[in-house]
Amino acid sequence: MELTTPTGWLRTFVSKSCKHPEAAARFSDYMTSDEGLMDIYFGEEGVDFYYGSDGLVRRTELGQKKAADHTEYLAEFWNFYNSAWEHSLIPVPEEGSDNALWAQIECAFARDPNTVIYNSSLLNMPDSLFPAGSELGQANDAVWEFRKEQLAKVISAPSDEAFEAEYSRFLSGQKELGLEQIEEKMDERMHQNFKEYGEEITRVNGL
Repeated sequence: MELTTPTGWLRTFVSKSCKHPEAAARFSDYMTSDEGLMDIYFGEEGVDFYYGSDGLVRRTELGQKKAADHTEYLAEFWNFYNSAWEHSLIPVPEEGSDNALWAQIECAFARDPNTVIYNSSLLNMPDSLFPAGSELGQANDAVWEFRKEQLAKVISAPSDEAFEAEYSRFLSGQKELGLEQIEEKMDERMHQNFKEYGEEITRVNGL
């Protein structure tokens, strides 16, 4: 589990076969905005929810009924949910409530010895890792440029056969540009981070 603030359940893309990509992009933009998230989570102000004196959101009796029936809300768009955003707007759940019990379950999950939590700082790479003008620096720049160009070809491939060909080129092209040497340098730096932080990232489930 990475210790970062979530911004939604999924990474959302517009399909290459979408007939109205501009409209889809505008829709995604709205659904991830504060206004759109309020619609998804809480409904209409003054009807389904109100703001308390502390500035936090509280559902009305009607809003509570609707929250229990997902057909009353935009629950079909759950992939836009942002739990960190929601938690910033609601009060601490009352003791004994369903929300309080759910919070206890989440805490129990975090405490479980089988749950792996890692410090993502161990994966941070300094800007000086690949100095500008150096052989690895040039190779790293070339790999990033190639990824951007080739990924567009992979995504827009007109057929499964073309997709496989472009994806194969996506992998082989990076290797040709020196990706293996770049990753060796990054792995070396990662292990240096282990020593500096006194922590390590261990494999999970043998992967």
